[in-house]
Amino acid sequence: LAELNQQQNSISQKTTAQQQELINLSQTQDNLSNGKTILSLTQNIAQLKAQQSELNTLAKLLSEQISLRHQNTDLEKIVIGENKILTEIKPQLLQTEQSLLDVQQLLDSLNQQRLLLSKVADLTSERDKLRIDQPCPLCGALEHPYANNLPLNDGLDAQIDAAKLRQINLQATLNISHQQLTKSTTLIEQSLQQQTQLN
Repeated sequence: LAELNQQQNSISQKTTAQQQELINLSQTQDNLSNGKTILSLTQNIAQLKAQQSELNTLAKLLSEQISLRHQNTDLEKIVIGENKILTEIKPQLLQTEQSLLDVQQLLDSLNQQRLLLSKVADLTSERDKLRIDQPCPLCGALEHPYANNLPLNDGLDAQIDAAKLRQINLQATLNISHQQLTKSTTLIEQSLQQQTQLN
């Protein structure tokens, strides 16, 4: 980029010098009355105008090239930044997915416990038939721990509610991470395509 700027400055200086020479030649042409000298000066002026046109074209091309390099540098910065975001998101995404699986397993376990307690509570008529030291008509056991006392819920509903809330929060976090992953991946792809077009 510094080299291009030096080239651009050099072209600008040459253009300025040629413009000054063109002005001097025009003035000299006006002052001369000799036909041969005027013809020679006219040819010199035409050559200088052609050189000035070429220098203007080169200056324009150089300016365009500098602009393209700036655009390419900006695109490289975007790719680097988005790759850094991806590097940070992927482990978080995996951890959130694992936590979500753990919460789902806990929720399934708690729901099974609730179902079991519900089934035990539904056997009220069978519990009334149980007698001490007599076998259970359903399983044959001589001990009847739930004959008079139903198993306690022990905050099972609160645990289930807390697990469901945790599951909702983890799913929201997971959705946000997936959106950021998609956004970063898309930006990287677009930037790389634009770089390819610039080159």
